[in-house]
Amino acid sequence: MYSILLIDDEKTIREYLPKAIPFEEYGFRVKDTAMNGQEAVDKLPMVKPDLIFLDVRMPMMDGLQFLNILRQGEFSDTLVVMLSGYSDFAYAKAAMKYGVQAYLNKPVDEDEIIPLLEKMRNKLDEYNNQMNLGLVRKHVNMLKNLYNGAAVDRQIFCDYTLMTCV
Repeated sequence: MYSILLIDDEKTIREYLPKAIPFEEYGFRVKDTAMNGQEAVDKLPMVKPDLIFLDVRMPMMDGLQFLNILRQGEFSDTLVVMLSGYSDFAYAKAAMKYGVQAYLNKPVDEDEIIPLLEKMRNKLDEYNNQMNLGLVRKHVNMLKNLYNGAAVDRQIFCDYTLMTCV
């Protein structure tokens, strides 16, 4: 199940969206919410979101400021969907510069969000498959090197044998 962090200053959105949208049917769970960008930055290490629903205009730190911080840190590859009560092209354009997957106007309805959830799940599945494939290739190459007598970093070998034994 993929985790979602929902960031919006409107309490009604933070409470309504998880109840109105059947996230779990599409492989997602709203793991936590935040009422502004600063609170969300503080929650990132605990939540480790796969997908973020992010409001544009919020007090303390708005959505674009949050995106700027997000894209520079450990969670820079996290998928983001912007939510806005405003049809402002300038915000949408700025959000797209940060690699936002979609820009939805509030109020968001189920017909709009379900296809988007399916698309996000497919992207996350593909990303995870690629990561797993890369890890398998790395292990195969390491085993080939071991078999052929090549020098291998002792720590990597210890980590690998520990992983395979667990």
